[in-house]
Amino acid sequence: MSNPPLRPSAGCFALSSRGVCRLIIAGLLLAVTACDRGRSYTLATHQELTRLPRIGADIAEVLEKQNGWEVTVLSGQEYYFFANVGLIDAGEADFAFTSSDVAVEGQNVRTVLPIYPEVLIVLYAESLGNPQTLEELLRGRRVGVGPKELPYSQYLLGIISDFGIDQETFTPVYHPVDEAGLGTGQMDVLFTFIGTNPLDLGKLIAAGNRFFSFDDPSLEGRGSNVDGYLMHHPNLQSFILPKNTFGKYPTEPVLTLAVPITIITQSDMSNDVVYKFVAAIFENSSSLFRKNPVLGFLSQNFDNTKLKFPLHEGTLQYLNRDQPKFLERYAEVLALILSVAIVLVGGLTTVRRLLLQRKKDRIDAYYEKVRAFGRRSPSSREEVDEALAQLAELKVQAVQQLQEERLTPDESFSIFIELLHYEVARLERLRDASNG
Repeated sequence: MSNPPLRPSAGCFALSSRGVCRLIIAGLLLAVTACDRGRSYTLATHQELTRLPRIGADIAEVLEKQNGWEVTVLSGQEYYFFANVGLIDAGEADFAFTSSDVAVEGQNVRTVLPIYPEVLIVLYAESLGNPQTLEELLRGRRVGVGPKELPYSQYLLGIISDFGIDQETFTPVYHPVDEAGLGTGQMDVLFTFIGTNPLDLGKLIAAGNRFFSFDDPSLEGRGSNVDGYLMHHPNLQSFILPKNTFGKYPTEPVLTLAVPITIITQSDMSNDVVYKFVAAIFENSSSLFRKNPVLGFLSQNFDNTKLKFPLHEGTLQYLNRDQPKFLERYAEVLALILSVAIVLVGGLTTVRRLLLQRKKDRIDAYYEKVRAFGRRSPSSREEVDEALAQLAELKVQAVQQLQEERLTPDESFSIFIELLHYEVARLERLRDASNG
């Protein structure tokens, strides 16, 4: 006799279903990951001779390596901080560099991350002596602010004006820094941001030119003229240039200004994309710092109230990723509340039990009073009438206590009423018998 064919058990089917579910979930995850890794983005940086295209390229490399994204770095004359805001606002670029104090608005613009402070330095020819104030430094001098066609020149002139220096007191020089020597008669003073010119500042400083400090560095945050300037320009920050930043120069700390450089994106950019963007930068901050020392300022602890544009929700999610959840944060408080609640509930239960017991004791007392009438045998009509009157009074008392909630309108009370009526009926029969 041949063996019957094997039939799969219910457990086998269950295992198979779980396996199929796992395969489906894995497939979906692979599909989503593959889709994400194939994304392409653009990153608008700045003009070619600044450091920002190089920083942009290094960030693009990190994003490609970690997230599998293809990031096109945009640079050239048409890309600068003011223009980049417009590109993001119009959706013509996905990410861009800008500064925290750009004078343009963007309704659809959000901050991804501040990456480093662009530091303003003011150099002057050694022949000018030792000027103590900005006005003394600039009066009657040739002041270099960079090429006129670049927005930076007007921006730097604006900073000078905001310190209360009339432009009529000096002569702006718009030659590129590397074409107009400092201290050679073409230029007496140079205003520039460290990262926005191609000149080797180390050589320029070593040639006998000096740093100008806007005030005593020890007064930073204690009423310096830079503090006064920042009251009207809160999106900038004070900065102390340390000694020996450029070799053996400066020989003393220098108090100056810095403009936070930020990365921006559209407000409707996916939270997940921004989260991964920020995560990739911080998780590769060491390699980025080795390539670009200014990125040593990268930090998750920054004051977002001083940013030009609000932080993107994806950045907030990354910054808050290690924050304890609500239950974790308030576990002790909740445990205390729960303990108090348990004590209160226990106390209320005990009180309720006592009240119920008292009501039961009262109804039991009424039972006993009715039974006492049942054990009596009145020998005259007067005794019967008195007993009936006492039972009527007992009923009134019980109903009154019921209204006052000192008795419970439950089956016990119904039994009491039935017993009372039974005893009343018995006594009425005795009275009728005596009348006969």
